[in-house]
Amino acid sequence: MTVEDKDLIDRMGRDRKTHEIVLFIFDHLPWTEDKHEITAHLAFLQDKIYRYLDFIESGEIYETYPSEPEEKPRLALFAKYQLNEEAKAFFDRIQKYVSQQGFNLEFRHIPGDD
Repeated sequence: MTVEDKDLIDRMGRDRKTHEIVLFIFDHLPWTEDKHEITAHLAFLQDKIYRYLDFIESGEIYETYPSEPEEKPRLALFAKYQLNEEAKAFFDRIQKYVSQQGFNLEFRHIPGDD
C-alpha cells in the first residue's frame, strides 16, 4: 500500500508512548522538477489524506480498530524523500486543514535504500 492507493489505509497502530491510534501514510514517490509529476504527487497526497479523514469521521475506523470514539487518531505521513519547497507549502496548508478538523498530521522523512 502506498500513497497512490488512495482508497486504502496503509497501516494503523497504537503509539506505544501516547497510546494514540496512528494512521500511517507511506509515500515512496520522489519530488522531481517536473511540474506534472509534482502536481500528480500532491494530488495523491491530498486524496489519501482526505480518505483518511473520511475513514475517521464516518466512524469506519472504530469498526476496523475498536477503541473509544473520543480518542483522536493521529495521521503520520512517512516519506522516503524530503519535501521540496512546493511540497512543504502544500503540507503546511493540509496540516492546518487537518488541524481544523480536530486531528494532527505529522511528517517524517524515512530515507530508504536505493
